[in-house]
Amino acid sequence: MKNKKIFTFFSVITILLIVFFGIFILNNKTSFNYTLKTLSLTKINTNEFESLIKKKERRFIYVGRKTCPDCLNLISKTNKVMHSAKKYGEVYYYDTDYARDDLGFEKFTDKVGISFVPTIIELEDGEIKRQFSSEEINNYKKITNYIEEETQ
Repeated sequence: MKNKKIFTFFSVITILLIVFFGIFILNNKTSFNYTLKTLSLTKINTNEFESLIKKKERRFIYVGRKTCPDCLNLISKTNKVMHSAKKYGEVYYYDTDYARDDLGFEKFTDKVGISFVPTIIELEDGEIKRQFSSEEINNYKKITNYIEEETQ
């Protein structure tokens, strides 16, 4: 009888641990996927972003954060756009959670017009040429077609 109680106790503990770890893995899977998809992008801070704007090169910057539900949901589509943008060289990631601690963050984001994430910003000739919203990222093929047309 005592062995049966011990067996039942350990069985319940094992099942609870499996359920707990299953929930933990499911909750972190999206976040882990986001981290993997942004690894190929060069992470920049506010000063580096300002420097990129001043250059006369065409560049693409993804503005987002791991704590943003839309950023998490759209990261695969964002990644496809940024992969197309690599034709112009390095592509960048401006993590607003990370950059929030930068001096002048709010002033800079207001000046640049970053009011929501995710956003993809196209820089050209020292200016922000275009910003792509989450709605546009959701229909990423239009953006990739736009990038393809611009290279021809």
